[in-house]
Amino acid sequence: HEDISLLADFFGRRIAREEGQMFPGLSADAIRALEAHDWPGNVRELKNVAERLTLRSLAVDVNQPVAFDPAAIDPFASPYRPLPALSQPRETAPNHPVHIPLPRPSESYTHPPLELGGIDYETETRRFERRMLEEALELSNGHQKDAAGLLGLNYHQLRFQLKKHKIDASRFKPDRDAD
Repeated sequence: HEDISLLADFFGRRIAREEGQMFPGLSADAIRALEAHDWPGNVRELKNVAERLTLRSLAVDVNQPVAFDPAAIDPFASPYRPLPALSQPRETAPNHPVHIPLPRPSESYTHPPLELGGIDYETETRRFERRMLEEALELSNGHQKDAAGLLGLNYHQLRFQLKKHKIDASRFKPDRDAD
């Protein structure tokens, strides 16, 4: 079991370094949970979980040790899935992300009917991603860290997406037109 915490620490340090952040270490509850989990010889799964835990924790507070979040174990967890009510007091589960679903857009996303010859998947995916980014920026008044939080991304991931989609976040700031 000791090798699990050593490996998780290694993977956490590496992803934090890639993100340009200091690694605050794993909390005692994270170590206990990782060591208690059944890892059927799958180092890749442990790596992915350690990276998810680290990225989620650093997005909340870079100075606190990485806490365990059971959602990191489930690779199909979605930030849009409703969370069950926490059975523990907030003090014992400090880093559960708060997921606030984006309000429904006034005009729902539609794509051309598939039965009329199909769609260009890449184009429709880019269109959908751009719309989500713009909605999050609008809701956060152009504040990129808040927009990233709404989308379940960290700041650097959001910046990458804005660059990829050529979106200028400053056009969503409310005081932009005041000049």
